[in-house]
Amino acid sequence: MINNNNIEIHKAIKEAINKMDNKVFINICAYNLSSIDWKNLIEFFNHTYKINFKEYITYKTNNFIEYDKLLDFWNNKTDNGYMAIIKLNNISINCYFNSMENLELDILYNEILKNNNLELILNFSSTISTIINKPVYMEEENYNIENKLVEIYKNKILLIGNNK
Repeated sequence: MINNNNIEIHKAIKEAINKMDNKVFINICAYNLSSIDWKNLIEFFNHTYKINFKEYITYKTNNFIEYDKLLDFWNNKTDNGYMAIIKLNNISINCYFNSMENLELDILYNEILKNNNLELILNFSSTISTIINKPVYMEEENYNIENKLVEIYKNKILLIGNNK
C-alpha cells in the first residue's frame, strides 16, 4: 500500500490531472522492459484480474493474455497485433502491446478522478513497478510531447510534471 501522506499527494496529483489539456486518456507507462519483465507482468495480470485479450486481425478474444503470441508479434513472426482490457474493480485499463520495450496502458480521464479510483490506480502502478523493478509513469496522453505527471517506483510517489 502506498503511503506518501496519501491525502496531500492524492490532492496534488488530482490538481495536476485537472490541469491537463488532453482530458480523454491518462497513460500509465514503463520503459526498457525485457521479455522476463513481460512474462512476470503477464503472469500477474492473468492471475489477478479479469482479462479480455484481443487479436486485431482475427478479432479472436481470450480471457488471459497469451505471452507466446505477443513474442511472435514482437519478433515479427505474425502481423496480428494485440491488446488487452484489464478490469481493476470497475475501471477498464487498456493495455497495448506495441513493443516489448514499453508498457503502454491507458485509462479514461474521468475514471481516474471517481471515488477512490486514484488510490486503486496508484497501488496497481506500484505493484507493476515492484514486479518489473522499474519506475512507472502516469502521463498525459500527448503524442508530440513527453508529459510525465507522476513517477511511481515501488511504494514511492513523486509528482514530477505539471509545468502549466
